[in-house]
Amino acid sequence: MPIATDTTRSPQHRELMQAASRAALSLSGRSREIEAQRWLPQDIADMLAEAGLYRLLTPAAHGGHEAPPASFYLVIEQLARADAAAAWCCFISCTASVLAAYLPESSAQALFGHPQVKAAGVFAPRGRAVHAEQGGVAGLRISGRWAWGSGARNADLVSAGCLLIGDDGKPVLLDDGAPRVLSVVLARSQVHLLDNWDAFGLCGTGSGEFEVRDAFVPLAHSASLFDGPRINTPLYRFPVFGLLAIAIAAVATGIARETLATFIGDAARSVPQASLKPLSSKATVQEAVARAEAALQAARCYLLASVDAAWRAAQQPGALPVDKRRDLRLAATHAVQTSAELVTRLYTLAGGGAVGLGVGELEIGHGAVPPFAGDGVGGVVGAGPDRRQVVGDRVVALGRGGAVARRAALGQRRCHVVLPGEALNGRTDALLQLLPLPSVLRSGLALPRTNPCLHCRHPQLLARSAQLS
Repeated sequence: MPIATDTTRSPQHRELMQAASRAALSLSGRSREIEAQRWLPQDIADMLAEAGLYRLLTPAAHGGHEAPPASFYLVIEQLARADAAAAWCCFISCTASVLAAYLPESSAQALFGHPQVKAAGVFAPRGRAVHAEQGGVAGLRISGRWAWGSGARNADLVSAGCLLIGDDGKPVLLDDGAPRVLSVVLARSQVHLLDNWDAFGLCGTGSGEFEVRDAFVPLAHSASLFDGPRINTPLYRFPVFGLLAIAIAAVATGIARETLATFIGDAARSVPQASLKPLSSKATVQEAVARAEAALQAARCYLLASVDAAWRAAQQPGALPVDKRRDLRLAATHAVQTSAELVTRLYTLAGGGAVGLGVGELEIGHGAVPPFAGDGVGGVVGAGPDRRQVVGDRVVALGRGGAVARRAALGQRRCHVVLPGEALNGRTDALLQLLPLPSVLRSGLALPRTNPCLHCRHPQLLARSAQLS
């Protein structure tokens, strides 16, 4: 069902949706190849870049579309119907390119100004940045290892989150005690990709780990999301991690929509054993399809309404109100969960046919639905501000990454503690439970704090992260 807003009525939106439709046609028949390779074939990444779909969130000042979030969501959803891995890598390049709004103008133009640049990156500060100089240029020496390097094999640029390290070898702290966190932009040649992406969902995204060892980056190629954007336009007043959440939801609802269409088509042809009628003639199947359609439509409408409300608020200077950010994250989480439930239900109804062609794609879709769009969303639905331990083996259970699964199997879990509301400037609103913390930092079980994670060592970072959510 089309959702009509000022955004979706615009010529820009129509052009972007047409570009997405053409790209989706080009992806037809490529999914098995993508899955077998475990990362996007380069020609697909090049095609998406040439179509301008990697530049949806790049500032207009640097040749990007600077598209409204609703357009971003709908384009990614359209791609996900054709191939979820391609859609995932596309939105990763888009969100990584948001950094252009934070970098110095000349650096942003040099790095992100090329019309076909492909980016990837991770915001989580899993690296170390040390002040250095090379050839008379002030810069940083970068070392670290990051998970979730989606699309990095196709990228020209890879951004990475780092803690700034002082001369004493310890993280540089700000006035509030939070560590100084930087995002740095590296050339792909400076990054070593690890071949450890062995997931059963989204296995074509190449989302393995990557390493950087003592690479030099000019200081002007770094910025902190916590400092606020250089470009003060509505898109960059929109929460950075809110953009990430709705993109994850877009992949999920795209998978769900294509799953439903595939199931309906196959159910009309599939005749169960000991039956003379097709699966579609069963009343229970008809009811399930009707409920799935209603649930998916409702989840999409809720999400797009929340996106529209947040976008309207972003037209005004200043930070987005808490209620808008809260609703955005809750709606994105609901859309992901609804999509996962839909696919699970239809997969079960399909019976043995689900392991073959056609409906067999449901299995791929189920594994691909990412679970972490709304980590910590329990605060919205009743968990009080004193909720302490964030747990969840969901990342491992849904196969989000082989690296996490292996670490979990080895017992190398990490803890994370959410502080009581009064510790975060007295705020006890639901946003405190909606922090977009990296999934790799979340524990699979509630274990003693023998290996405290970054946010446990620097709890002030929680309050700062909330502002990006």
